[in-house]
Amino acid sequence: MSSADKGGRKNTAANSGTKRKTGKSTEKAERDPNAPKRPANPFFQFCQEQRPIVMERLGMEQKSGEAEPSKQELTRQLASKWNTLPPEDKKVRDFEIKDEKKIFSICR
Repeated sequence: MSSADKGGRKNTAANSGTKRKTGKSTEKAERDPNAPKRPANPFFQFCQEQRPIVMERLGMEQKSGEAEPSKQELTRQLASKWNTLPPEDKKVRDFEIKDEKKIFSICR
């Protein structure tokens, strides 16, 4: 009886218990610690600007004795605020970031 007859499986590296290499190299290129970081996308920049404002508003709505709002709740509030922004305001943020992306691509 051949290995293909046993349960319909062929004897391959995938089912014989041997491990295969993933093909990923373990060596990484050295990075310059002074190189500029990749700019955040418009949503993340919006979150950085609005986070203190939303935290303050959530803190005011909080009843005494309650725990602080969770990071998950804060992110939900920021996402709903972002989704209610008109597309024109989102495009303005996108134009602001294009300059930063140019600088990043030049220094790279």
